[in-house]
Amino acid sequence: MPYYQIDQAGCVRLLKQAVEGELLERDWHVFIGIGVRYDLEIEHLRLQCIEIDENHVINSVTKKGQTYVVFSRQGLSELQSLLEEWQHKVDYLA
Repeated sequence: MPYYQIDQAGCVRLLKQAVEGELLERDWHVFIGIGVRYDLEIEHLRLQCIEIDENHVINSVTKKGQTYVVFSRQGLSELQSLLEEWQHKVDYLA
């Protein structure tokens, strides 16, 4: 059975990739598609990302055989805010 578990540092990496336009579509869908029972903060982030996905994913682009998620400006702004919040959690509260 496949196993997926992301930690706070993994959330920061995912958000950073999203903001930089380097987030693989499959990684995004795995993150938003699997409920997180072991960490309520990560689950809350996942739910926020689902909302961003529903309202601000505008396209996908294929580069070098990989498909990446493209967000609207508003979506990028929301992701940047989440990234800053989560970087603080990882850097200062760990």
